[in-house]
This record gives sequence, structure tokens and C-alpha cells, in this order.
Amino acid sequence: MENMKNQVYVFLFVLLIAQTVQADPPVDLSGLVGVANILGALMLVFLGIKWIIADAAQERNEIKKGVLYIIIGILIANGYQQFVAQFYTANLPT
Repeated sequence: MENMKNQVYVFLFVLLIAQTVQADPPVDLSGLVGVANILGALMLVFLGIKWIIADAAQERNEIKKGVLYIIIGILIANGYQQFVAQFYTANLPT
């Protein structure tokens, strides 16, 4: 379970680093969210393979939690894009 949490933290950390590389607002974050979605999909494939290989029920429960964490991370990344776009465009001087 600790390993799955670490994977999610790494995923969110990479997302944060990629976001800071793109500097000037308002930024089109669709490329960044695309990268986050691709990384999330790859992690889901990896966990799917682990699910197939897993023998113990406890191991499958940990994989279920990991899948949940990844889905939450993808939802946060997609929601964050909408939030940032709305925040920056609302505060631009007219």
C-alpha cells in the first residue's frame, strides 16, 4: 500500500514540475494534462498487469487502492486545468 501511495506522489510531483516549467499565464494546460493522462493510463496498465498476476486477496486490495489513487490524480489534473484557466482569465486586467 505504501508503494502505491509513493507512485501517486511521484505522479503528482511530476505534474507539479511540468506545470512550473510552463510559466506565463494564461497558459494552455492541455498539453500538460495530456501528459498527466498518459502517465495515469500507463500506471493503470501496469496495475492491471499486477492485478492479473496477483495471487493474494490482500495484494489485490492494494492494487484496487492504487487504481483509485490514480483515477483521483487524473481527475485532479483535469479539474486543475479548468480551475487555473478560470482563475487567470477572471483576474486579467481589462
